[in-house]
Amino acid sequence: MNIKNVVKVMNFHALVRVDNSRKRAMKFMMMDQELYNMMDQILNNQNLRLDKRLPVPDAGKPRLTIYVGSDYGFCSNYNSQVSDRLLSDHSGEKIIIGKKLRRTEEQVLLRMGQSEFEGWKKRIEEIIRNSIEKREHSEI
Repeated sequence: MNIKNVVKVMNFHALVRVDNSRKRAMKFMMMDQELYNMMDQILNNQNLRLDKRLPVPDAGKPRLTIYVGSDYGFCSNYNSQVSDRLLSDHSGEKIIIGKKLRRTEEQVLLRMGQSEFEGWKKRIEEIIRNSIEKREHSEI
């Protein structure tokens, strides 16, 4: 048996798996963009504002950002990029999910690992509901 042929086949299968994972990730990114577009249309619909007197968020209030990292060891570049964005964000309040994200205590509302997420889900929901209903943040 020729080792070069075995290595070529193994590399091919690895590339196929990586490509399939990339395609699945792209589906979620498209869904993310569609949800963002839908929320943007609802929020910025001029007809709703005129007809229903929809309250507009106060631009002077802080922004709420939810940072989600990975607690597994295979996503170091992802965690690094999220941590860089987290550390460069000096305005607004933050919810941080993921133990491997770099520590910051600057306006952090909640910080938890992914394993603790289920226990904090009600609290996160409460923060987001208050942010929307009481207009505590300019954007989420």
